[in-house]
Amino acid sequence: MLPAATASLLGLLLTAWTLLPFAQGQTPNYTRPVFLCGGDVTGESGYVASESFPNLYPPNKECIWTITVPEGQTVSLSFRVFDLELHPACRYDALEVFAGSGTSGQGSDASVGPSGQHP
Repeated sequence: MLPAATASLLGLLLTAWTLLPFAQGQTPNYTRPVFLCGGDVTGESGYVASESFPNLYPPNKECIWTITVPEGQTVSLSFRVFDLELHPACRYDALEVFAGSGTSGQGSDASVGPSGQHP
């Protein structure tokens, strides 16, 4: 059985969904995480980013992040940094968001290229 809400992201640079909450009395850890090319993330909040962020991401990559949240919840993306190579048809760099399982899930109107252009 598939989780209630799953989003897959292709060609992602950096996004966050809700800042990570810290328990009372807990000290936040400001060490920058190491991001690889894609992966599976679960929970009510978190971060994903392109490989080697904040450096430029490597060429010819197709990074797929799968974000799964608890039953009855939805995924809300908030971009901290979003910088893609400019191309009129979003031929080289793009972000695609799908609801459901992988890229076969129902697409949303969230496919964007540089500066929020829709392909």
